[in-house]
Amino acid sequence: MSNYTEISNSLWNFSSDILRGTFDSSEYIKVILPFIVLRRLDCISESKKYDMNFIISDPDNIRTNFKKYLHSHDENIVTILDDFGLEKNIEKLFNNNLIIPFINQFLQSDLTLDKISNELMDEIFEELLYFSTS
Repeated sequence: MSNYTEISNSLWNFSSDILRGTFDSSEYIKVILPFIVLRRLDCISESKKYDMNFIISDPDNIRTNFKKYLHSHDENIVTILDDFGLEKNIEKLFNNNLIIPFINQFLQSDLTLDKISNELMDEIFEELLYFSTS
């Protein structure tokens, strides 16, 4: 996948397939965008102490692992993600046994700088925001 429309469609489609029936379609963007931000950070970060793989590495401690993972990021990033209601949405994913399949789908997304420039990432975000309003 090389253009932002293809990548955006892929991210939106696999996410909405998992979220359908649990979240209202108007809520999808508030679930999807924070996970895209987190995945992008995983892909470009030099520090790999905690990543999305870490969250699901121990199924008995996913909640604890997610908190460790989330708080391993800069406070400003956590604040931005909180603005999306991330904690509430994560809890809903947990309660509906969707957190592992949702994270697994994002783990398959290569959002490295080698594959997706910052400019292309901006276009992907814009396209996803457009999807959420149409």
